This record gives sequence, structure tokens and C-alpha cells, in this order.
Amino acid sequence: TYFYPNVLKFQSASQIGKEIREMNVPEDEFYLYGTHSHSLDFYANRMTHWVDYNSMAGYSKGTLIFTDQKGMEELCGENGPGYTIVKSYDDYYVTALSFEFLLKKSREHILTKKYLLKKI
Repeated sequence: TYFYPNVLKFQSASQIGKEIREMNVPEDEFYLYGTHSHSLDFYANRMTHWVDYNSMAGYSKGTLIFTDQKGMEELCGENGPGYTIVKSYDDYYVTALSFEFLLKKSREHILTKKYLLKKI
């Protein structure tokens, strides 16, 4: 009962799902791009919609996007549709625990990043 709650902080989708629910972000102001997670839907207590790149420019200011490294580079880049990083999250698929992950000194090398972006 102590182990998994601490490990879940490395499952970024669980974290962002809780945060979106606590902030009462409307469904039409939060989307996924380039990533998906059932745990996000569970913790946000709703189904979160995926979007494609071409629809992003038309979103209103303040719209939030949860994405991976590649998506962040596309959306926040010089030629992107105008998003900025609100928060970054360490990410690891906790259902696939490895020895490297369990050892704190080697964990940093296998973590990836996920991002919460905001339309500016």
C-alpha cells in the first residue's frame, strides 16, 4: 500500500488527470496530442479527446494540451501554432517496472518527459 502510490507520481497521466479534475478544466479546453492514457481518463473522471495538429491553431487562448516530447517541440516551436509550456512531468510506464527504474541513481536515464501546454 505504500509502494505503488509513490511509484504513481512517475505516471504523468495520473498526475495530470488529478490536476485537471481539481482545476475544473472544461472538457472543451483540454486535449491530448501525440499521447494517450487510460489512467488520465480515470483520474480526470472523463474521456479526454485527441486532437490533430491541423486543428490546434483554431483553439482559443488558454486551451490546454497534454503531450510528449515530440508534440511539445511541434507545438512550441518557431513555426508552431502558438503554445507555451505550463508544466513538465517525469514519465514512466509503471506497469512495466524495471530494475533500472527501482534504483534511484539510474532512474533519471529511463524517464521520459510529458508536457502540459497552453495556447497563447
